[in-house]
Amino acid sequence: AEMSRSLVGLQTARAAYELALQQDSTYALAYAGLSAVHYFLADYAYAPVGPALDSARRMALRAVALDSTLPEARTARAVTLATSLDFDAAEHEFQRAIALGPHNARAHYWYSVMLVALGRGKEALVAATRAQELDPLPPRGLTAMKRYAEWLVTGKRPYLDSAVTARRPILRLEPGEPWARSREAAELAE
Repeated sequence: AEMSRSLVGLQTARAAYELALQQDSTYALAYAGLSAVHYFLADYAYAPVGPALDSARRMALRAVALDSTLPEARTARAVTLATSLDFDAAEHEFQRAIALGPHNARAHYWYSVMLVALGRGKEALVAATRAQELDPLPPRGLTAMKRYAEWLVTGKRPYLDSAVTARRPILRLEPGEPWARSREAAELAE
């Protein structure tokens, strides 16, 4: 789900995870992956938000039930708790995911997303920077989280001084990425 957030990309990821579960119905990583797919289906408005997030929650719970030591399962659970606005429980799950997998870039990244949402810029910048250090191909929204965290800390947005077409590096890797493309279009229109 992290590689392509297009509808086709998410459908392909869902099919792959479902195929894995046909082979092994106890494969916790596949449930964690399905949780992410359903989250993105909601986030990108490819599916009705309520049912998609409900599915994400169920898949995350199943992943944790199957392997509570898996950082990806704990991260999936944390994301679903955060989308339910249960930030204390989400933070506990993120911290547990990071303790279980300190080198898991996705756990650090998703934690930074929640910290940005909560206005905790310094902590978000630390988490996002750690995610970037751990993964040469960091999670897709990492650039945005670092920018948002920096803005929370400094009140400045220096990337706005660059050309609109240079602001979203993900478009070099995936030119049709829906969110980046729509933001670029809105900024060009402005």
